[in-house]
Parts: sequence; structure tokens; C-alpha cells
Amino acid sequence: MPNEKSKQKNMKTITKLLLALACVILLIACSKSDEDLGVNKQQLKSSENRTYVYKNIDVGYWSPVICEGVQVDILTGTIKANIVVHYENGYLKWYMYQWDGEVTSELNQEVFVVHESDKVSIPIPDTYTYHFNLVGSMGSHYFNSGTLNMNDWSITVDKSVCK
Repeated sequence: MPNEKSKQKNMKTITKLLLALACVILLIACSKSDEDLGVNKQQLKSSENRTYVYKNIDVGYWSPVICEGVQVDILTGTIKANIVVHYENGYLKWYMYQWDGEVTSELNQEVFVVHESDKVSIPIPDTYTYHFNLVGSMGSHYFNSGTLNMNDWSITVDKSVCK
């Protein structure tokens, strides 16, 4: 079992990878033209306030599983993401990820169905909130929610249920 420094280093690495993935997805999503996205159908009341939706994007998934403050597993795989990007007064305000698919445990190869929702507030150095519900093929069930502090890369688990 890793020591506390090793856990913190692992969590920082995990967080950096998640942030890099989020930035790549956002860059890919923002590279599409308005005509391809049907923006006029998704525009809000004000022309300065808009919400864009990008659906069924294949992305790599990597996430630690934390139970009672201890990392118990790491899950990896390729899943589908739906991304919602919201602008207010012409400025990027927040974006949200909805992740769905199957990933595999590094611990015992158990296959998990993933349902996760993440929200990132702008400016990015503030907060990244997440909620995931993972149901395994061998009976494991993990539910976590919390906040990632992007200033120091620490994760605060608000709720953790592991069965």
C-alpha cells in the first residue's frame, strides 16, 4: 500500500491528466463550425449567451476509485462523452461532461459501467466538481462525488460509498 506522499503524487498526476483531457476535448469541440453544430437551434435568449452541445465523442477514461479516503483501484478504458459548453455575455462561463460507457479495473479486470458527470467553472483555477456511479460485473459498486481544487490539485471527496 503506497505511503501518503506517493498517494498525493498519484492524485496530482491523475488530476493533471484529467485536466489535460478536458482541455483537449474542449479544443476539439471548439474547432467545429457553427453550421455543423446547428448553433441557431441551441442559442439562448440573448445572442451573447449561448450553450453548445457536442455528443457521443469517444474519449479515453482514467480515474482513481477512492473509498474512505484510500485509493482502492484505477479504472481505464474508452467511453463516450457528451460535452456542454456555456457562454454568458460572450465569455466562457462553464463546461460540463457527461461520461457513459464501460471501463476495466486495473486491480482485478472487473468491468464497470460508468455514469459520471463533471462540471468545470471558469476561470479554470477555481473548481472542478465530479459525480460518478460505477457498477461492476463482479458485484462491486462505487459512488463518489467531490471537488478538485485546481490551484493545488487536491481532491476533496464529499461522498464515498463503496460496496
